[in-house]
Amino acid sequence: MKIRIMGTKQECELAKKYYQELEQNDENVRCMTISDLYANRGSLTVFRVYIDIEYYTTILEGMGARLPLPSKRGK
Repeated sequence: MKIRIMGTKQECELAKKYYQELEQNDENVRCMTISDLYANRGSLTVFRVYIDIEYYTTILEGMGARLPLPSKRGK
């Protein structure tokens, strides 16, 4: 899943922190990258951050979905 977050600098930093903690605390999160903070073109107050995340859930597995399951980094 690819997520684009746009907001104030503070909002984007809070979102980055949320997803970093999610990766550490949720076994259903398999792989994630978080981009640096970028200023939106033409704006001094709106920023963006990109999150790439892979989820694995037993619900999807039970439905016959086949998701890639890379091992968690460093674990």
